[in-house]
Amino acid sequence: MGDTYPQILIYPAIVIERSDKKFLRVGDKNYGKSYLSTNPEFLNIHLSDIKKSADNLLSSIFTELGEEFPIASITEFPGFPPPPMLGEQQGLRAAPAQIKYIYRWSTSPGEFLLVTGDSSHFLQEHSAIVDCLWHDWSNCHSAGFPAGARIAASSTEPRSFFTSGAEHHCAHSTIHNRRAERCHIESFETYFCCKACSFNEVCWQQNTAPMPCGMSADVYREAQVGDTN
Repeated sequence: MGDTYPQILIYPAIVIERSDKKFLRVGDKNYGKSYLSTNPEFLNIHLSDIKKSADNLLSSIFTELGEEFPIASITEFPGFPPPPMLGEQQGLRAAPAQIKYIYRWSTSPGEFLLVTGDSSHFLQEHSAIVDCLWHDWSNCHSAGFPAGARIAASSTEPRSFFTSGAEHHCAHSTIHNRRAERCHIESFETYFCCKACSFNEVCWQQNTAPMPCGMSADVYREAQVGDTN
């Protein structure tokens, strides 16, 4: 039986910071993996499965340690130190925000450890702006803001799991260009809607330029002009 690629497989894991500031990754194969689907009908099931597995894993850790501890928010994470031999030649860019939430855990070119704080997933079920025009490449192209070519199928080059028109896809060139300098998941997804990502707050907290999200093309153009005066 055939299969489709690319695929994103999510494994639940817990990152614990010891008193000496070293990080421990705790996982358990018994909690399995879950395939991320581009079909919105299955997305809630996927997120629910990951949340349940993560909660069960955390509960087993508390039981083993004999105590419970609070789960830190993503903004409290101090960041991974840059591991040896990690660079752009391996396909992993260091986010300019300095704090690194993603770590290449193994020698596999596509396997990462991603810290998402008190959220169990980097992906939210819905974008904060569901009806944004810029989810669709055709709208971006008509307005003069297309990012690359239209992505009609999941792709590894460019890296885009979700396709044009999907709620979790962004095809606006402004967002695409800016996120290249701040995105934490760029190693495996470069067209993801920032408003549907758990890293939205940390990626854009220093941004002061107008964003097109939810705006019409004319309103966005006016906002750009206003920002340059």
